[in-house]
Amino acid sequence: MTRLYQKIWNYKNKFLFLFVTIFILSTIKLNNINVFFESERIIEELADSDFLETNSINTINDQNVVLLGVALKEKVNFEEALKFKTIQARINASKDITRIFSFINEKEVFETGLMPLVKTKLDLSTESKFQLTLDSESRFIGDSLRNILFLIETVDLDKTATHNLITHITSLFQDENHDIYIAGRAASEAYFQKHVLLEFIVLSLISCFICLLTLYFFTKNYKIVLACFFIVIASIVISLGLSQVLFGGIELFMIISPAIIFIVAVSDIMHLINNQDLNFKTGEEVFVAQMRKIGIPIAITSITTMVSFFTFMLVDMVPLARFGLITGLGVIITLFISVIAYAVAVKHQFNITNDNTFSQKIIDKIISYLHPKYKVYLYLMSLLTLLGLYAGNNIRIDNYLTDELNPKSEFFQQTKFFDDEFGGIKPLTIFIDSQDKDDIAYGQFIKSIQQKGINIDFSNESKTKNLIYKYIFKDTSNDVVFSCRMKDIGSEKTDIILRDLQEEYKHVRIKYGGIGYLFDSVSNELTKNLIFGLLFAAFAVGLIIFTIHGFRFKYLVAGIVPNILPIVIAVGVLYFFDFYISLSNAFIFTIAFGLIIDDSIHIVSSFIHYKKSNPDHKGVLKYVRYTTGQAVIKTTIVVILCLLPLLFSEFKSVSQLSIITSITAVFAIVFDLVYLPVILNKFK
Repeated sequence: MTRLYQKIWNYKNKFLFLFVTIFILSTIKLNNINVFFESERIIEELADSDFLETNSINTINDQNVVLLGVALKEKVNFEEALKFKTIQARINASKDITRIFSFINEKEVFETGLMPLVKTKLDLSTESKFQLTLDSESRFIGDSLRNILFLIETVDLDKTATHNLITHITSLFQDENHDIYIAGRAASEAYFQKHVLLEFIVLSLISCFICLLTLYFFTKNYKIVLACFFIVIASIVISLGLSQVLFGGIELFMIISPAIIFIVAVSDIMHLINNQDLNFKTGEEVFVAQMRKIGIPIAITSITTMVSFFTFMLVDMVPLARFGLITGLGVIITLFISVIAYAVAVKHQFNITNDNTFSQKIIDKIISYLHPKYKVYLYLMSLLTLLGLYAGNNIRIDNYLTDELNPKSEFFQQTKFFDDEFGGIKPLTIFIDSQDKDDIAYGQFIKSIQQKGINIDFSNESKTKNLIYKYIFKDTSNDVVFSCRMKDIGSEKTDIILRDLQEEYKHVRIKYGGIGYLFDSVSNELTKNLIFGLLFAAFAVGLIIFTIHGFRFKYLVAGIVPNILPIVIAVGVLYFFDFYISLSNAFIFTIAFGLIIDDSIHIVSSFIHYKKSNPDHKGVLKYVRYTTGQAVIKTTIVVILCLLPLLFSEFKSVSQLSIITSITAVFAIVFDLVYLPVILNKFK
């Protein structure tokens, strides 16, 4: 390995030039960055699959529906209705609109004696006729006659056109006399497109500032801080640029990639500058000596972290697979840039740290308290582990369409309006086979649906409704279809409701469709796959450490136990805060595992390195705890502080990354400094 380190030293300037060139090219590529969204990608894949063709019969394209709500201060009056009619006509005239439904054009059947006619319910010819025909039972008007729903179906649009259309529609409804609410897939994408990049930049800068400030506090060397800043920025830009080149954009999941790269970069730098032997004549000797001591450990940590992220590619979900691939490659890119930056730092002699004696004393005190001789840790960790195992066995797996949004976010409050006033935002289609359509009492069936919280927008179960249905949708089939919406109550409760309905009418062949149903159908299965991916990652990493260190069983235990049990305990802690596992957070546990594994690998590698020259295992472990342990604790502090700003993210997966990883990292420190030495000392 010495020859490899010498070559890296000799070609460090050329490598640096290469990375700077790639950085510039990546920056140019990111000028036209495109952001993909998880729900969009999942739905598109389902829409192209046989699952949609066989289970969803729906004349409304749920993917392109925009729900627009208007909350008036007073009951809707004649003048406002005329204004809404004008606005609706302007919207409907757009080439981007397929159709629009509201109380303005709601239809009913009139018996003329010769043949029934479909006419508009609301008569706006005079104010008196308006008052007479205003239907308080309309599905497009709330009970108070102050809240109005416009159901707008668009054509297939790209993100820019969607954003422009949403902006245009909302501008038409802007008025100081009412509030506007908007929801639906197209609206959510427009909202995310507007907010995700801004938050991405703001939170990254704040995290960067806190991270670098903390690093300076520990090193008292601003040049190392600047080098770390370069490593982080270059790694982030190159990684995201790679995604732009390979996939034409970045996934929403990748909003958390900067924080991960921050953590990996700081960990690499902290271990590279930790406990350096400076008693050499040349910089090359200093670099080679430090790399011989720490080079293999940081390479192993990067590989194991990369493997953890690569396990996401085993999940049949394109956004997460791409996130895993790009972030895993980003970890390796960060390693290469960190090593080259360290070589440059040694060359120009700014690799020397001025240890903060105050922090040094505090960390030494923490290490002295985190000692295996204190039995309280054995009892406490055993109790918490049992609690975590109980929580893991009982915690619910559930998924919501709005899972990615924090409850305090603006868009979450927008969607809540439709849940409260108009039956919900989750599209659902109920289909009754044409061969069974005469074997059901539709009055009772509709009552049962409504009692279960399902709101019917359109249906064709009766002759009258079928006439309207065919008039609106030009439908020529003999199937009975209920186009519905329901509240976003989660996949678990929705499944219970639909199973109950199926059981209640088991003599009739009922099928379900709609984007909401399709999302529920696959999200729980994908969530379980992510959990199995975590277990696979844990076993794979343990196997790597086991293989590298001579197939000794204690290294398999050392690779798995101190890293998987902190996650188990974190689940136990979160269980008491109404936490549930979902598609938006299941992958975070694998990320947490990939990050905390680094510390235990450094302790194991340091133990193996120093025991070669000292047969006293206990003496070596004590030395390792107070040298490598210093870097481990400093890295953990930086990790937690780096993740702190993410708590305030508008997106739940980002804020939960902060919570889950911080809790896991704290308990990982206990296992690394208390239990890992016991495991290493157990077998000689």
